[in-house]
Amino acid sequence: MDFDARVLLPGYVIDALEFPRQQGLTLEFISQRSGIDLSNIADRTQPFTLNEGLRIGRVVADALKIPHYGLVLGGHAGLNCHGLASVLAMSQETYGDCLKVASRLGDTMFPPLVGEYFETKNAVGLRYFESMSLGHHTRFFHEYIMMNFVNILRFLLGEDRSAKYIAFPYEEPSYGEKYRRYLGCEVIFGVTHAEFVVERSLAEETLPLANSSVANQVEARLTQSALGDSHDQLQARIRAIIVKNMDEVPKVEEIAQKLGMHERTLRRQLSKQGTGFTALLEKIRHEVAVAQLIHSDKAVTEIAESMGFHDTSAFSKAFKRWAGKTPTEYRSEFRGF
Repeated sequence: MDFDARVLLPGYVIDALEFPRQQGLTLEFISQRSGIDLSNIADRTQPFTLNEGLRIGRVVADALKIPHYGLVLGGHAGLNCHGLASVLAMSQETYGDCLKVASRLGDTMFPPLVGEYFETKNAVGLRYFESMSLGHHTRFFHEYIMMNFVNILRFLLGEDRSAKYIAFPYEEPSYGEKYRRYLGCEVIFGVTHAEFVVERSLAEETLPLANSSVANQVEARLTQSALGDSHDQLQARIRAIIVKNMDEVPKVEEIAQKLGMHERTLRRQLSKQGTGFTALLEKIRHEVAVAQLIHSDKAVTEIAESMGFHDTSAFSKAFKRWAGKTPTEYRSEFRGF
């Protein structure tokens, strides 16, 4: 997966352009500055690439001069921008079921972030793993996604409802107070993975539009028409499994079993796509390592351990092979950018 992968459904971009247009920015202006043709966006069916979405976002953010643009944009996003996924969310039995659906579909709707549903004694939530480094754009996407979750929660259960806490995998920015104002709950920065968490009692509440028959039909349709071709989907599914188990990556035969296929079939499919399991694993490790180096203050030793390396030296050698420089050099250069 790379920044030229088509991972943004037109509905998201159309919805995201509504707010800047309300602020006086025309489609012609945004199109000219970004170099992306938006003249027929209302009829567009082909997904946008991640790069295209970022270029549009940069133009708008620079023009409006809003550092917390992800929060603002997420606050104006409507549930309908998710298409059939919004119908699936609303038709679940409980809000907790809605979060489970988000964890199942998130990898398909936005592959760079891999979602995982989890439960504790008093709370349930979603944990997000950055499976490819989004670099300087990490804050924007996390702001937008978490604000979306807040909007959906309020829409489904009432404006007075809020998350127990929301956590972000980077240090608090200078406008950190705006996070608390927009999100309306406790906000935690500098953790390993992003999290959206609610009280268990809230997760167990029945949704007003619950309909299991509709939910089953819609999820079946979404599964059949998942974004991207089989090439994108196979690698995205493998990526999700690896990222969630980075400290002890499953063997290729175990991953094949999780995907419901034989190991030989998996290897053959990857070979047809011009790659192999080892090469894909190396690429994913590189991207995850980059994400941890640039967004956390964890020591290189700790990062190495979290990725299953037995010692820092082995990790440093591997990283230098991937990036052409040591982890320390890479972190220093990025933060000096």
